[in-house]
Amino acid sequence: MDVRMRPPAGGADLKRITELVLAHPAEALHLADLPYRLSSPSAFSADDTRLWESSTGRLLAYAIIQQPWGTLDYFIRPDARDRGIEPTLMEWALARFQALTDERQRDLDWWVDTRTDLADHVALAKQYGFAPNAWHLVHLERSLQGPQPEPKLPSGFTLRPLAGADEAPAVAALQRAAFESESMTTEWRARTLEAPGYMPVLDLVVAAPNGELAAFCLCWMESDFHRGVIEPTGTHPKYQRHGLGRALLAETFRRMQALGATAVGVESYSFNSSALSHYQSAGFHTMYRIIKYAKPFTARWRPT
Repeated sequence: MDVRMRPPAGGADLKRITELVLAHPAEALHLADLPYRLSSPSAFSADDTRLWESSTGRLLAYAIIQQPWGTLDYFIRPDARDRGIEPTLMEWALARFQALTDERQRDLDWWVDTRTDLADHVALAKQYGFAPNAWHLVHLERSLQGPQPEPKLPSGFTLRPLAGADEAPAVAALQRAAFESESMTTEWRARTLEAPGYMPVLDLVVAAPNGELAAFCLCWMESDFHRGVIEPTGTHPKYQRHGLGRALLAETFRRMQALGATAVGVESYSFNSSALSHYQSAGFHTMYRIIKYAKPFTARWRPT
């Protein structure tokens, strides 16, 4: 097999990954929001990322163990699927999943995401012991044709773009609070500001009367600018039920439309009924589902 596997070697590799995925959009789970995922700590980790190249240096595939989501992101060129990459990729991923399980000293489920129409992805997940889970990701979309609603904020609140890298620590802390998760780091959020496709006009926050960041909405545009994606958006728990999320969506719709977008997409977990209701009330409709395939791993070392 004239294919070599190696760890990442910096930003040039991330650019090549982006070009690989964008060249085959029908096969990809992530397009517009790919820069966000490629800014994660795992994408820069020599332990969590691998690339596969031909003998001439052509990028054929990549894989990232996305620790923030417990998920394997991967992509293989359609014309490279007969070159033995799949078993090497999955065996590497399984070994890394096991190592992370052992490090955390507790049994864990790890995931592979796919759509039902991607038959090769489904077959590969099943071949290596992953099984479809009851919950999944719901992909919703909304038309941006015609007049868009005006954003409405409570008195004293201000909607504006993020103030660059200086506010990266504050918006990272806001995201951790909104999602009740420690995954988002200042370094990750700062990298998004330098990612290909990042547009400051689509990185929006709402500031409370005291200046504290209360809500955020980061958006991305596909390369032809006809469609946008929201990834991610949230509101601090103490500022929820003030209409801040709805105001951010309204302003996002207006800004994307001004850039030429005719539709916008967003994803949410199937069990998150409040988020789904929020998006549906703003005009989003379910388009398809991303199935979560899970495999349990048993920790081989536990605390004594």
